[in-house]
Amino acid sequence: MLLLLGLGLLAPTVAEAGQSDVSDERRLGVGLGLGDPSTVTGRFYMNQTTSIQIDLGWSTWGWGGVYVGPAWLYAPPAFYSQNGVDVRAHVGIGAFLVGDTFRRVDPLYLGPRVPVGVDFDLWDAPVQVFADFALAATVVPRFDLGFDLAIGGRYYF
Repeated sequence: MLLLLGLGLLAPTVAEAGQSDVSDERRLGVGLGLGDPSTVTGRFYMNQTTSIQIDLGWSTWGWGGVYVGPAWLYAPPAFYSQNGVDVRAHVGIGAFLVGDTFRRVDPLYLGPRVPVGVDFDLWDAPVQVFADFALAATVVPRFDLGFDLAIGGRYYF
């Protein structure tokens, strides 16, 4: 996580202003994430560096079941901005809720999650490709640690 923050501090000196209109003119993105969980994902940029993301889908392992995961994300300016793409890291804080449909031991799992990832914003299209990793901790019904891992894309309106 310190590496991501360090990249954010260096970003103004490494890359010039991004060329992509994601987060500037086009603030709402909708797409798909594949991994665990596999989701329909939405992200709304409140300004150029902060956004709200919500994922709705299916968790295939770990806690298993229907998944809901909102998060607040901070993405500093692009640390790479060449060859038709702006590359930005992001880090955030969020929560998750999983309805257990596999084991039927406990009906719901709830807890915080810390997402970290990389966004690739294309210059020539309002498209973002992303890779996300999140550490998650179940606090209801009992304490447990796990993680989320997904890749995907969003189209921005």
